[in-house]
Amino acid sequence: MIQTHALPISGEDIQQAHERLRPIVYHTPLLPSERLSQMLGVNIFLKTENLQKTGSFKIRGAYNKVATLTPEERARGLIAASSGNHAQGVAYAARAFGIHQQTTIYMPQTTPQTKIDNTRRFEVNVELVDGTYDRCSELAHAAAEQSGATYIEPYNDWRVIAGQGTVGLEILQDLPETDVILVPVGGGGLISGIALAAHASTRRVRVYGVHATYAKPSGYTIADGIRVKHPGDKPLKIIPKEVEQVVSVDEDTIAAAVLLLAQATRLLVEGAGAVGLAALLAKVLTFPPQTNVVLVLSGGNIDISRLQHLA
Repeated sequence: MIQTHALPISGEDIQQAHERLRPIVYHTPLLPSERLSQMLGVNIFLKTENLQKTGSFKIRGAYNKVATLTPEERARGLIAASSGNHAQGVAYAARAFGIHQQTTIYMPQTTPQTKIDNTRRFEVNVELVDGTYDRCSELAHAAAEQSGATYIEPYNDWRVIAGQGTVGLEILQDLPETDVILVPVGGGGLISGIALAAHASTRRVRVYGVHATYAKPSGYTIADGIRVKHPGDKPLKIIPKEVEQVVSVDEDTIAAAVLLLAQATRLLVEGAGAVGLAALLAKVLTFPPQTNVVLVLSGGNIDISRLQHLA
């Protein structure tokens, strides 16, 4: 097991983030699904971050980061790059601290319209970019360097990782008998935080990552929330040692998982949030009967028009 004291983050940091976020974010429900459990032969529980404020877990890391900046750092404004969910988390935090007019977020033009609209409602500046997330990141970093604003990383930051780790803390509080947690993987912030939270548990909890096959080589995937070509260097200090395995699932299986969640649970979940279920449907991950498996439904910001095309 990884020696967490060798990292600038620990279970204590996640606990502190939890206390900081307690009055801000929802402690989202951990829901059992009888129908999915019967279909898959294991005990399925759904961590419903699709019901979170701003529609995804990203508010946790973004708010934790902004809250721990100095007043001087916040006064210089914020800059971020995002394909949507991180943008909303940063925008929420910016308005909460009264610095939304000094906040600019770079987003790909291909971002689902619902994510663009939901970011703009916090009255931050949104710059739409003709290109991928990586191009947005380049432009945002350059703008931050030139202006002196604070760049808010979506995943490659210890305080962001600590905030995301509160998802794992809540899971283990609600279901101490958790055996397995399946986590979407893009930049790696969420799975790193959850893995550290699981590491601090007295029970052996196995954490598995799932990414979209096409998110890595081409940058395109229905799971736009994890459309990142490479995990950050900070998550990579944790993932290889604390995560059991990272698997991939294809576009058709992700689409089937999104529809199944809507039909079987009445939950609207975006592609990135459905990859854990997709891994079980495709049988790229299998577990013995009666295993308590938690699926992290990381977000629910999907255009209804896109959902219609999946049917």
